[in-house]
Amino acid sequence: MKNIFRNIFMASLVVVGSAYFASCSKDSEVESIIDEVESGVGAEEQPEGYFTATFTSGLYSPISRTPIAGLSSRVQSLRYIIYKKDQNGVYQYYTGAAGNDKYLFGENGTISGPIGWPYTPLSVKLENGEYKVVFLGNMNEKQFVNGENKNDSIVTNYKGKYSASRINLPTVKGFYEETISDGGEGKTSNFFYWDTVEVSTSNPNAEVLLQRIVSKFEMSREILSTEDGSNARVALTSTLTKNIFDYLEGEGTITRLIGGQIGEITRGVFKDLGIDALEKMLIDPIVNALINGLDDTKIIEALTSQIDGVLKGNEKSDTNLLDLNAVLNPWGYNAEHAIVAFDKYTKSVDLDNKPVDYFVSSGNEIPRFAYTVNPNGTVGPRTYLQIYGLNGEWKIKRIDATDKNNGEVPDLISGQIIDNFVDGWLIDGCVHDAAADLTYNFGANKPYHSVFSDVTLNMYPKEFVKDENGDLSVTVNLGKVLSLKNILDGTLTNIEQDENKKAHDYKNEIDKLQNSGTTVGALVKVTLSGLLGTVGDLLDFLTGKTVGYILNDVLYPALEDAGLSGKEGLVNKLVDNLDKDITITLPLNISLLNTENLEVSGGWTRVYDGELPEMQ
Repeated sequence: MKNIFRNIFMASLVVVGSAYFASCSKDSEVESIIDEVESGVGAEEQPEGYFTATFTSGLYSPISRTPIAGLSSRVQSLRYIIYKKDQNGVYQYYTGAAGNDKYLFGENGTISGPIGWPYTPLSVKLENGEYKVVFLGNMNEKQFVNGENKNDSIVTNYKGKYSASRINLPTVKGFYEETISDGGEGKTSNFFYWDTVEVSTSNPNAEVLLQRIVSKFEMSREILSTEDGSNARVALTSTLTKNIFDYLEGEGTITRLIGGQIGEITRGVFKDLGIDALEKMLIDPIVNALINGLDDTKIIEALTSQIDGVLKGNEKSDTNLLDLNAVLNPWGYNAEHAIVAFDKYTKSVDLDNKPVDYFVSSGNEIPRFAYTVNPNGTVGPRTYLQIYGLNGEWKIKRIDATDKNNGEVPDLISGQIIDNFVDGWLIDGCVHDAAADLTYNFGANKPYHSVFSDVTLNMYPKEFVKDENGDLSVTVNLGKVLSLKNILDGTLTNIEQDENKKAHDYKNEIDKLQNSGTTVGALVKVTLSGLLGTVGDLLDFLTGKTVGYILNDVLYPALEDAGLSGKEGLVNKLVDNLDKDITITLPLNISLLNTENLEVSGGWTRVYDGELPEMQ
């Protein structure tokens, strides 16, 4: 077979990126070769019943980019498989005289030196008919042998129907790319390359566009540095406090505790003013508005310094809470491999590069793969890992990290499936909650990137036992966690303007106020007597009127007459009494706040889909 693939163009084959095949100007020599092939010049005369299929490069693809020209070792093997359409219209493995499943190079899984690209055209004599021809780069099983001399079955079921053939994800030794000194481009890999073309008696020429079909998912982890201890501690304590707050708030504890004291203070003010009879009309809506106005972030700020003091007191020399490399950075300096558990992961594609089979989790049967954790990545100075796989839907369930100093951990190969998993391999404080936002539908040969951010330190006590130190008491300044005057002014204005808040619904409270014997109550009674006139009956008088009328025409004037400055006086007295420190006791055992009961968690933030611009 002379002139093998002079024109098969390779993509710019970096670790990640789409398969790029440049739209480039016609090369005169290449154009001449193609013209000769198409015109039959120099071609051998065909036996009857045969034709010559000629395969050349896809030079003019509109989605292309500049191809590699020169020597390259990125493709270590290249083979082709032929399928012929039978009388039923089904493509079957070809068994004719031309032979099948032939290697153009790399039959032993390696090449002695870099290959020159572009390659020369390939001509094959075939019986008349219709064919599909699949070109497979780096799909030699000898390229996927591990240290135990085990290898993967890469291309399977191919000696039958075209539709039943499979290209399988390697699981014994994963994908890799390495820098080498080979006198050529300086890189080698075992990434899959593929193209399927059709030829026939009436259409004997086909353009072959080798495409890399391995996709990359790169994940990096934001790391808290010990170089700035104060900032690290702030991050540590604030996230822990937020976690404690969310937990207690989920139980209604913090709102109930703070709200209870807000209610007590508010009722005390109304009692001092002699208007505490207006429970449902005024006290309840004011207390509810104040509770709803609590600023969670300010409560957390108020709790952080006090939680920090507890943490400092609980630090031990052997489990120092500030050992951020150990506790907060499971992908830090000791991490060697990430163990990635999948709910779904592409297992194989067909010869059209469409996903057909998946690894899936079921009960305790969870597919886990090991991937090398690297200290530097293409996204900057973060600890990161890269997953190489086939296109399709990936759902990541969980990610843990192993300790390179742990003698129990076996020698793992990146991309290797883990059959027997041992929890003891993992670093303390491993990454949890990694399922969020980690579902991708991968396009073939596309890079994706996620950053593990919003690092938090959570408390998961093994058991709540009664502690001699008691529960945790914290102090909160209501004036700092509430915009008191704005909330009070707004609430009273809303009540005044609410046309649906009918005065007769509060007849009993109004009657109780005017007969309370307080100064304001007596003034309210005088005002109401004057307004009742000949009506006489309080309910008849209140019917058709709103609470706003009672406030503006009865209560506020009575407060003015009592020297309490009306509505403004009510608001100011509430602000003066609420703007102070209160102490709440959280149902949280102090001694349980230590490293043994803390875990690192966080959320994945997807920051990029598609080709990373810096990757060429």
